[in-house]
Amino acid sequence: MILIMKVSWIKYEKDNKSFSLPEKLGFDVFKLQNLEQTDDKIEELIENRYNTIILSNEVASFSESIIKKYSKNENINIIIYNTNMPELLLSLKFWHIFFVFDRY
Repeated sequence: MILIMKVSWIKYEKDNKSFSLPEKLGFDVFKLQNLEQTDDKIEELIENRYNTIILSNEVASFSESIIKKYSKNENINIIIYNTNMPELLLSLKFWHIFFVFDRY
């Protein structure tokens, strides 16, 4: 069984701390100029077949759709990144997901 995982990160453009490692590695890190655009960006990413979307705390707080539209959708994974958690820990958990899926 092959699982394809298309991952993106969304953060506020003035946030210089969140997702710096994925950004340096060339992953899809999207920066919002206006936090009110959060739901529109999530919808756009889902239309572009992203199935895992990681949001910074700040961005997630501006979304109405996370719970209303996507909480029961098994095909969409929305992860809220806690800015108090060290980024290395997030990246280790993230890579663990890739290695687990790669084995099957």
